[in-house]
Amino acid sequence: MGYILYVDTESDIVTKKCYSVQTLHDDIYEQFSTFDDKSYARIYDLWNHADAVMMYNAPYDMGVLSSIFYGRNKYEWTERVDTNFWTMVIFGGAYTVKRINGFRNNIKNGVVSTDIRGGTYDSKKRRPKAPPVIDLLKLWSILVDDGSAHSISLKSLIHDVLGREAIHYDDATAHTDIYQRQDVECLRDLWGVFLERVASISDTKGYNYQDWANICTPATLCKHAYKSAYPSMAKYQEHNNLADKKFGLIKPLADAYHGGITCALYRGDLQDIAWYDIHGAYAHVIEYENTDQYLCYNWSEIGPETTEIQRDNMPILCRVSTNCMFASIAKSMKIYKLEIPTITWMWSYDILALRLLFPDARIIISKMYRLVPLIHTTKSLPAHWSALKEAEQRAHGKTTLREYYKLMSNTSYGIKAQRKPYRTQHTNLAIAGIITARAHLILCEMIDEARKHNCIWRYSDTDSIAVSMCNYDAKKLEDEINARVSPYSVECEACKSDLKILSLKRYVSTHRKDIDGHKMPNKICLHGKSIYKVETNEILRAINDKYTSHKALHLTNISANTARTYNRVKKLNPFCHDYIHPFAFETDCMADISFDEWYSAWYAHIDTKLTYPENSLKDAQFERNFRVFHDNTQANIFYGSMMSSEAEKTVYNPCARNYDDEDEYFYDSSSFESSDAPE
Repeated sequence: MGYILYVDTESDIVTKKCYSVQTLHDDIYEQFSTFDDKSYARIYDLWNHADAVMMYNAPYDMGVLSSIFYGRNKYEWTERVDTNFWTMVIFGGAYTVKRINGFRNNIKNGVVSTDIRGGTYDSKKRRPKAPPVIDLLKLWSILVDDGSAHSISLKSLIHDVLGREAIHYDDATAHTDIYQRQDVECLRDLWGVFLERVASISDTKGYNYQDWANICTPATLCKHAYKSAYPSMAKYQEHNNLADKKFGLIKPLADAYHGGITCALYRGDLQDIAWYDIHGAYAHVIEYENTDQYLCYNWSEIGPETTEIQRDNMPILCRVSTNCMFASIAKSMKIYKLEIPTITWMWSYDILALRLLFPDARIIISKMYRLVPLIHTTKSLPAHWSALKEAEQRAHGKTTLREYYKLMSNTSYGIKAQRKPYRTQHTNLAIAGIITARAHLILCEMIDEARKHNCIWRYSDTDSIAVSMCNYDAKKLEDEINARVSPYSVECEACKSDLKILSLKRYVSTHRKDIDGHKMPNKICLHGKSIYKVETNEILRAINDKYTSHKALHLTNISANTARTYNRVKKLNPFCHDYIHPFAFETDCMADISFDEWYSAWYAHIDTKLTYPENSLKDAQFERNFRVFHDNTQANIFYGSMMSSEAEKTVYNPCARNYDDEDEYFYDSSSFESSDAPE
């Protein structure tokens, strides 16, 4: 033992047949193109004597390796109640591999399950653990460059970071020794650069290879930091669970937790629009509410007749009778009104928010439970990280260390809210509920302040609102909102802009200026491209210039991340049936729909959260309002039915589709950044 084994594979782009495996360790390069007993034994030996195996985009190469040396290396799709993943045996080692989203994945190394001959490992002996697999692409995207500004493909990093002229792929070149050698040698060199880049991050200085391999998403780092600062996290959660059970608050906590307020209150073209954004909404709630004090808590029942709820630092879980609802239905937060009030649970901050949103709200509190903190801390970890981020930026600019503190602060909320694929010791719905409810209140105070000055709320997305100014001064409204929401702060991101709203997550904001009159970049959100390869500029041309095209669309990258998408790849490419493997992919496949056909349906789409005129023309312009249901059962039936794509086609307005599920429907990957893998 005592080296990193760098591994890369090459496969036929059509058939997916692997024709080469390259390895490198201690400057010893080896290439394998014949997959027989001799080569299996050699790679088995290299693999199992390594401290760690490193790849660039590890799930793909692991999928390739699991498909060669048939009968010894192997793969299968595994489904469990709470999660699913690919199970692989690679050179005797058992691994579970799950794509989360983007470059994020979860790779767990189990024990060595088969011997060098492919037989069952002697069960009487203690089985060694298979070497951890480190995915450098994932680590690079988390800690160095997320790829948003430019490509972080291996060839791009060879050129941009190592300063070398990369040899790019083509059918002939990929079979040459110089090409095959390039990728494993540059992988080794990039690992050295990565360690240099992250050397300033004290939290990772003690990491061993297993620690690096265990990182799934930025949330993994946040979990490590919390576990280091609070070693008794598991005991805290056990205590909290007992407290919740004692007071009968397990289900109420779940019922009172909701996501952000996202609403499109208009369809059509608007002018003189101003956008107001909350600065670091969740991060600042964590700071000002000092939510780490509730990592361990008790409950105290108090009398609603003697207690008046407050807007700051007084989170109370309340049982209420209400005719105005925040409710999580069909995987998203819905806001609606009822003719017959219902009984539900809300955080005190949400009660205040609903009263602002609906001045005629009838909310009667029957029970109140105050959260009693048991952790004595004056500053939560995210507040500490935020201060360190600002200090690092002032001293050295936007460094790797600065970005590390930023991602730590940004992911601290998610680890508290995680319930899928399962709860972890960091899950704390009391803290998650406080954070989102307090953010709701900030947003509703912004909306209420705008309304006081006759401005009209048109759109909101978790931490921002767009309002028609109606001749009011944008800077003055910014000042008035800031005075209202203090200690939180808000900025007028842009004003005097035009806004075309089609639906939730589908809008184009143009001709934007800041408070001082300087031009600002356009703000565009064109959700719903789904599996089709459609460029944003194409959609903008169609919206603005009535551009049309009868060309057939192509599908985006379809990857065999799951059993379903594995079968989709097989269907798209009949030539790959003999050699397909997990995470194989197809690009640029022809779709059976033209741009015009796709765009017509996309443009006509409208979400179902708020009202819209039935059978209206797609170019119609209209106000949208919150729905009113007879009772809460009717609301659940309505929003629940919208989950079914078949129901939408046959029962409801064909223009109405549930935007919340589009990505999940087409891509079997979790949209929840903090999900960790099966353990």
